[in-house]
Amino acid sequence: MKFNSLDEAVAVFIDSAIIQDNSSKTGDYKTGNKAEDKIRASLKYIWQNNPYFISNLLDHENGNVRNWTAMFWLSVNEEQALKVLEDIANSKTFYAMEAKYCIIEWKKGNLTSDQWER
Repeated sequence: MKFNSLDEAVAVFIDSAIIQDNSSKTGDYKTGNKAEDKIRASLKYIWQNNPYFISNLLDHENGNVRNWTAMFWLSVNEEQALKVLEDIANSKTFYAMEAKYCIIEWKKGNLTSDQWER
């Protein structure tokens, strides 16, 4: 996927994260998988151009946007990202389990910025 600007990449990221959120809740895995591909492509572009551009999304109203942003943010500001992920993990939301395991895998060293650099 090709982007012309950070604004475009962020818009695709937000839209795709919301689509993935909705499709996860309805069981539409095909739509969810396509959305995840767009999420990863947009985050890669953001990482390569200005990772700080999405810091404001750590407070986004959509839980999936917030969760993806926090996972991405681990490589930029670990302390801030872990706080957001811990808040999500301690909530009674759809994303709590994913956030919990993200924290565990990050602390084990299994998650790195490599996924955004490739």
